[in-house]
Amino acid sequence: MATTYYVNAATGSDANDGSSGSPWLTPDTKPQASAASGDTIVLQDSGTTAFAWADVTFTKNLTWTGATSNIYNSSFSVISAAGTAKQYILTMTGGLTLDWTDVKFFNNLRTVNQVFSAGGTLTDDSTLNFTRCIFDTIQLDTDVAQGFLMSHGGGTSTWNVNVDNSIFHNMNYDAAPSVGNGQAIFNIRTAENITWNIDNNIVYYASGLSNASPV
Repeated sequence: MATTYYVNAATGSDANDGSSGSPWLTPDTKPQASAASGDTIVLQDSGTTAFAWADVTFTKNLTWTGATSNIYNSSFSVISAAGTAKQYILTMTGGLTLDWTDVKFFNNLRTVNQVFSAGGTLTDDSTLNFTRCIFDTIQLDTDVAQGFLMSHGGGTSTWNVNVDNSIFHNMNYDAAPSVGNGQAIFNIRTAENITWNIDNNIVYYASGLSNASPV
């Protein structure tokens, strides 16, 4: 039976049991270590305290749900890299599904590779889902920062990516890549079997929505 665990950036501890009254602290490393495939991770209302973004290689099917779907609410769940380089790698033979809903990914500075990456062993219809998420201030600062969301299976990956009703804000890239790596939000390697569903999203680069573009 699937279990629901809770994390809280303000009051949690990874020494807790992950219940609603005794939440974990980290939204990625602790669930990967202690949850089971099929479990749900709820990011509790942590006020203005952001969750720390860590480097994680996921091998379990997990679902994350934020505290609120209202992006203007101060309790909207934020996972922040605090201006450092963090990466989520998806790697599991046999099909991996990761779902994020109502989560903001913030302030990640990559100087090599990608932010969300399909690892070389990811095969067999693995799926990555983002619903009502925000991707804010994600910077790819060198010509080998190969993309924000990228297949990286060396021609072996078969996977699905669904991004719905989400917002991309201040996604910054190296202006003059010298080695031909694609500085893009979505980057697909050749000879891979990828299905992308990108629906009802907004991309904008200023402090307001006046120049927003639907994607």
